[in-house]
Order: sequence, then structure tokens, then C-alpha cells
Amino acid sequence: DCQLPQLVASLDGEVLLVYSRMTYGWPVLRDLWAQKFNSAGQPVWLADTPISEAGGISAWADIQTISDGDGGIFSAWADDRDNNMMLSAWVQGVSSDGNPTMPVNGVELSTEGSQHHMSPKIAWVPEAGNLIAFWEEKNSNQNQGAIYGQRLSPAGERLWGDSGMGFQGIHEEFHMILAASHMPHHQAIVYYSEFEAGSVLYSDLYAIGVDMDGEFVWGDPEVLLCDVTSQKL
Repeated sequence: DCQLPQLVASLDGEVLLVYSRMTYGWPVLRDLWAQKFNSAGQPVWLADTPISEAGGISAWADIQTISDGDGGIFSAWADDRDNNMMLSAWVQGVSSDGNPTMPVNGVELSTEGSQHHMSPKIAWVPEAGNLIAFWEEKNSNQNQGAIYGQRLSPAGERLWGDSGMGFQGIHEEFHMILAASHMPHHQAIVYYSEFEAGSVLYSDLYAIGVDMDGEFVWGDPEVLLCDVTSQKL
């Protein structure tokens, strides 16, 4: 079965498709693959390119794919390829000609093994030629969490250390990363919701801006976008 398709514009009217390929059995295996199609809908590469064949991707996986600005893509996801009940976040790049740009099966954003690394979101910073990734750092019970980040070179080098950088302390409020985006002057933003105390419906929206050294770019680390008591999607 092929599931979870994502299309990203390439160059000259071409598009890149990223999808999950599922193999039934025990355990069920889900891998990520990519293919480029021309404007007539025909495949460009001779064979689909593997993004990750390590397995461990859940049926509800949050997979994100963005353009690298040069006809290729970067994809981010979380998996439990070690089958140790701990999720870790990964990134892989695929060039315009269909070659993976990072190590086989992707680069792990944090090698710290005692916490979950979930729901990664990525932003390409073209002026720096680097990728900024954010994820939800959660304890083993997933009842405490924080926002963490990593800076990657195009080849997948972890430039903020093997554990990345924490932009919040671990706390009990449940939050969810919504998106990441590039900002001028070598900066990136992560947007997230944090649920109000005692509520599973009402959340507030926040943003954190960081530069390429992982320093906060605004006076307050967390900028409140909206705290109206309501559901937000």
C-alpha cells in the first residue's frame, strides 16, 4: 500500500512526490520514498528513491516535506526503528536528480536516548545554506515536554551538538508544534500551540524565533500570538 502522499514543486513544471510504502506482516513496515514527475505526469527518475527503509513509522506519523530551493526536497518524520518504544526525529534530503543527500535512512536530530523526539518541523534557511529543525521533546510518559531544535548542514551534520538545543524547559503543559518557517537575516521561527491548564480543547498560540547560533531573536523567548479561549486548528 502507498499512503500519505505529499507533493512539492520542483523546477520547470516538475513536482516531487513523497509517500509512505507499507508492507503487511508483523510488524507492519512503513518506509518513505520519493519520485519526481514531469508536467505530463510521467516519472523522471528511473526508480523511486528511498528516503528511509528503516521502518518504525506509525500509521499516524506526522511527515513534513519542503523544497530545498534547488529542485530537491528535505523530509522530516519520527519513527521507532529500534522498536524500543521511544520515538526519534529524523531528516533526509533528496537532490533534484534523485540522490539522497544525507546518510542512508536519514539523520537523527538528537541522539539523546531517554526522551521522545516527536513531530519534527523543518525550515530551509537559504542565506546560510542550512536546515533548522524543531521537535517536541517529551519524557517517556509523554506528560511533560519542551521545544528543541537542531541545525543541519545539507549533508546532515548536526551543528548544534548531538542532543540539539532546548528552547524551553521541560514542563507539564501539553503543546503541539504546528509549523516552522524561514525568516530573513539567517533566522527561523517555530509556531506551536500550548493547551491551557486543565483543558484538552482550548490552546494558546506561540512563536519562538532563533538565529543560526540558536539564540533567541526577540526580547521574550516565546511570543504570544493568540490567547483567546477557544479551539484553534
